[in-house]
Amino acid sequence: AERITAIDSIRGANEVKIKAKEIYTSPLVENIFGFEGTLAAKNMKRNKHNFRASVVSLTIGIILFINLSSLSLQMDLIEDMIYPDIDATVMVDYTSLLNRFINENTGRKEATIVTPIDSKFADKVTERLGEYEDTSIFGVGEDMETYDAIVPSEMISSQMLEAMKDQYPEEQASYLLSSEILTVDPQNYTLLCEKAKVPVGSNILMNHYSYNDNGELVTISPFLYEGGQLRLTPADDSIYEIPIHGILEQGDVPNELLGPNANTVRLIVPQGEMRGYTWYANPGDVEGFMDYANELMGEMFPRGQESAYMELGFTTRVYKIQDYMKIMNIFVVFAEVFVYSFVALLTLIGLTNVISTMSTNVRMRSKEFAVLQSVGMTYNGLNRMLNLESIMCSAKSLMIGLPLGILFTYLINLSIRSTFPVPYQLPWFAVIWCIAVVFGITWVTMRYSAVQLQRRNIIETIRLEA
Repeated sequence: AERITAIDSIRGANEVKIKAKEIYTSPLVENIFGFEGTLAAKNMKRNKHNFRASVVSLTIGIILFINLSSLSLQMDLIEDMIYPDIDATVMVDYTSLLNRFINENTGRKEATIVTPIDSKFADKVTERLGEYEDTSIFGVGEDMETYDAIVPSEMISSQMLEAMKDQYPEEQASYLLSSEILTVDPQNYTLLCEKAKVPVGSNILMNHYSYNDNGELVTISPFLYEGGQLRLTPADDSIYEIPIHGILEQGDVPNELLGPNANTVRLIVPQGEMRGYTWYANPGDVEGFMDYANELMGEMFPRGQESAYMELGFTTRVYKIQDYMKIMNIFVVFAEVFVYSFVALLTLIGLTNVISTMSTNVRMRSKEFAVLQSVGMTYNGLNRMLNLESIMCSAKSLMIGLPLGILFTYLINLSIRSTFPVPYQLPWFAVIWCIAVVFGITWVTMRYSAVQLQRRNIIETIRLEA
């Protein structure tokens, strides 16, 4: 700006630079849009700096909106993946404190349960919760960190060996896999025994495993079961051999046992001391059941007043599953609100800039338009030219913004799917919405400016200085 003299700035002598060579446009433009289309295309080329701010603002708005929409879509997919697909509305749970440390003799990570819950006592709680009118209960106890399983290679399926290649690049005679022990309430445990075709009191291995394969959730049968025993080892390297009486294939495992953070080896036993226990309830009266469950848990697990998790070594909770998921995703919600607000602010600034730039550009060219009308261009022809300029400006913004926006959404998905099984999805809705909004804004702005020009006298406008 400082290179331009004051008198040239006042006169606007450099607003349009006429070059000696002719500006060429595609014959296709004239064939489709006529003379006004050719004139609009040449105006776009001659006045590049007048349209550049509008194109840049629209492009940035397109990129931001598409990326925000794609990120919101992927967060929804993650929430759907975490949300348990079960026929229950209320969860009641007991969780013990864990002491984690490194075993001095073996160097392995070890966890001891401070206040374990015995499955027999948990069955009493199940019975009491089930006494509430019109209520079904599914109780599950779990111990996820006490044992690892030593599984021979001949017991592992080829699909599972392929899934473990990153962790075990070389073949081994046996593999040390994470494991968990589960107990189920008597009624549902009996049903599982029937599915596994074993008598009540048997140990059942769940032949179900899911993992994230670069954004795709893959579910396989990890084991080749032919009977026998399973060797479990805690952090002190001692060995416990547990007989396996039956196996549950993928279609026989209830959703209550398919948590998102499940270990590789999952064994259902008749009884045991667990770290935690969860009761999935589906009552007819949700609020009444929650009051009843809170009172019952206070009776079965006396906590005193204002007792803390660390002081007693355990905690109990009663909550709606839907509310729990909202709390689990509260950080995501806050992040989305912040990002939405930030992008909305930037988009508003960009759109304001687009409207101001385009309308000012039309006003500054009023003398040019008056001259065109004086040599025979009709008002409808002038409108057509301005509309085509708005279409070309929008098309140029979309041609730049859409590919960049889609590219950035793909790059964001690459980082997300390394952790979550969320495949890339093209944000079609955001793309269509951007196209409609961009064309709408530029067209309305041009139309408004054209209406203002119609009110001016052609002779007076030509006489006016720039």
